[in-house]
Amino acid sequence: MSQQPQHYEVIIVGGSFAGLSAATGIARMNRSVLIIDSGHNRNRFASHVHNFAGFEGMSPADVLNKMRETTYAYPFVHGIKGTVVKIENLSVPQKGADREKEKEIKFRVTVDHGETYECKRVILATGVVDELADIKGVKELWGVGVAHCPHCHGYEVSNKRIGFLRTQNPMLGVFPKMLRELSPKIDIVFFTDGVKLDEKERIQWVQSHVVIEERRIDSLVGDPERHLKRIQFDDGSSLELDCLFIAGKCHPHKLFVDQLGLEMDMGPSGQYYKTNPMTKETSVKGVYACGDTARPSHQTTFAVSDGVLAGFMCHLSLIM
Repeated sequence: MSQQPQHYEVIIVGGSFAGLSAATGIARMNRSVLIIDSGHNRNRFASHVHNFAGFEGMSPADVLNKMRETTYAYPFVHGIKGTVVKIENLSVPQKGADREKEKEIKFRVTVDHGETYECKRVILATGVVDELADIKGVKELWGVGVAHCPHCHGYEVSNKRIGFLRTQNPMLGVFPKMLRELSPKIDIVFFTDGVKLDEKERIQWVQSHVVIEERRIDSLVGDPERHLKRIQFDDGSSLELDCLFIAGKCHPHKLFVDQLGLEMDMGPSGQYYKTNPMTKETSVKGVYACGDTARPSHQTTFAVSDGVLAGFMCHLSLIM
């Protein structure tokens, strides 16, 4: 095996849907790219990919393997497995320059096994971390019997017993209408997990034509394939259910916010890296971000599109 180069024109942190898409566009312009991937892609818990024409119903792992096969076929793309622990901005003014845009842009990236690499541009495609509800069984069934988005996972539970959990996500209000389209003849259950609703909130949900369930949840019970079977309550009773939707919160990796001084935006699911929507460049010159970590709405196809844009604009910045 040849010696791993230490300097690249672009380093991409994260080798999932957004990162691979960004790398492909850059490599096609004969520019060197290093992808550093921890292997912890967000949708690794999901059994299938949806809303992705041509890949519908395939597992995330199979789709990613196909993407890796085509991306790493370019001789300019290198990849290593690891977790980035530090990104240093080494940008300095060019000789005789006195304007920000005339700085020589340069970064040093350190991986957890100690190796360091330098580059002219960084693309953050690190995804986000889901903040799961503290209920036994949620983590174990996440991505199959428990899901976050009816658009992404709803069709497979059409005409089945479905419900959703009370959270602080502002998108929660649209869930009754979405779920009613999936199971029009079966009661949609709204679980408050022990929270007693005030009159105003109760009226809101009654008008949404859902069944309100205020008992505290003890656990979710599933089968070996991670399908949900029933909700177990604290009082010993249970309710059969086929899928529970949880519109929870998520967050990007905060390490790079502190190290690089990145600005953040706020969406319905939580914070994400603020970027220029036309270029995907963050508030730090030379640092780009794409995918779930840099947008308010999340889906595999959104991440791919975001990665393509980030790679395209990142390359342009190298020649303009």
